[in-house]
Amino acid sequence: MGRMPRIEFEGAIYHVIQRGNNKEFVFERDYDKQYLLMLLREMVPDMDFRLLGYVIMNNHYHLLLQRLGTPLQVLMQQFNSRYARYYNWKHERKGHVFQGRYKALLVRDESYLVAVLRYIHQNPVKAGICQEVSQYPWTSDECYRQGSDATGLINSKLILNTLSQEHSQAVAMYQDFMDTEDNTNYEKGKFIGEFEFTVAAEIAATSETDFGASGIKVFGGGIQLDQILREKCTNPSQFTLLKSGSRSRNLTPIKVTFAKEALKVGYSLEDIGAALSMSRAAVSDLLQRWRNEF
Repeated sequence: MGRMPRIEFEGAIYHVIQRGNNKEFVFERDYDKQYLLMLLREMVPDMDFRLLGYVIMNNHYHLLLQRLGTPLQVLMQQFNSRYARYYNWKHERKGHVFQGRYKALLVRDESYLVAVLRYIHQNPVKAGICQEVSQYPWTSDECYRQGSDATGLINSKLILNTLSQEHSQAVAMYQDFMDTEDNTNYEKGKFIGEFEFTVAAEIAATSETDFGASGIKVFGGGIQLDQILREKCTNPSQFTLLKSGSRSRNLTPIKVTFAKEALKVGYSLEDIGAALSMSRAAVSDLLQRWRNEF
């Protein structure tokens, strides 16, 4: 059975993961990491895409990017091919550099962007390389902490604007997010936020487009979980905090009223937990403790 084709459209945002062949350390040396970044700097203007974030580990990399004019497959094929040629030449070797085809997860909802970026930036911390996100030099973290990227490689505005329209507040919120632990695995499945959307066949067959301010194309019918959650929030920052799994007690009333409403329209505890970055058990416990309070 052949591989299912990736869903692609202009404006789509992807979390891309590529590992070294047999998990080899194909980015172990600093000059190899520097070459990978140089390729990205060359390709951003030439291949027509936006780079929203990255981390380069010793045996794999993560990219968060928005596809514009160039198909993702073309972009990634050229990127990986150029690095593979360089790596084999530099290290006087032959053979495969990467482990099969890259993995690309379609980010279907802008509210997940900062959570995915946190997952990417926290890779070195979870690997035990450093204690804080800001201590690892091979990520886009500094661009966000500074609020801009002087090199022009990273487009930080899109994600910062999902946190706050006020720039300094958005940067402060970003820094707080990076210091909050999140154990969600954003490498599974084909979509990030897929529980709210129609199946892949329906998405691929849809011809109408609806681009919001962020340039993300949105599909789906019926009452979506994020739609319910937004109605329970009084401001965008509450929504973003809830989606990231914040444990602030001030958000408890919103979580409870949201969970009750979602259950009424047929969503499961697993669905509700996924929407709030909580486990099914945590949602159940939340409802049992606060069911009669809000």
